[in-house]
Amino acid sequence: MKLPDIELVIQAIGQDTSSVFLSRLLQELEIDEADVSHNPLKLTGRRIWTGEEGTLQLNFEDIGMLADIPYHDVDDGPWVLTTAVFWASGKNKHAYSGPLPHGLDFSMSRHHVRERFSALSAGNPTVAGVSGNVDIWGIGGLEFKVNFCGPGDSLRCVSVGIPVDRSKQQL
Repeated sequence: MKLPDIELVIQAIGQDTSSVFLSRLLQELEIDEADVSHNPLKLTGRRIWTGEEGTLQLNFEDIGMLADIPYHDVDDGPWVLTTAVFWASGKNKHAYSGPLPHGLDFSMSRHHVRERFSALSAGNPTVAGVSGNVDIWGIGGLEFKVNFCGPGDSLRCVSVGIPVDRSKQQL
């Protein structure tokens, strides 16, 4: 799998399959909309694409799940890239080997990740996850999440996605 430029991944977040940025990303990954249309988990209005190594995951939602569109049939697309997840350990125990958002590195400690985001003037993270293992920052209208539940509190994954309204989520 050819690894995409991280800036292109970030630009493609929140874009639908007809956009220039998402089209370029899919082209760099050598996949097309048909690859995105697979739905092995049978999730209405959602699709997941994972690279061969299992280290890059792209989550898509039908545009009708994100906006009130009259006369739109969910599951017909277009598909919006909602999240890109970079895994520290894929199918073969290999980490995603491309660049991570904002210069992060899978070997960084939580302290170093927080220092990195502080240097970007991102402020303090929102802490989430069942055991408080996920730090979330909002930058440029996107959410950057770092999950620290890998071995020894190492990074499990890094993701960038559209903001999630947590005020509507059940506890």
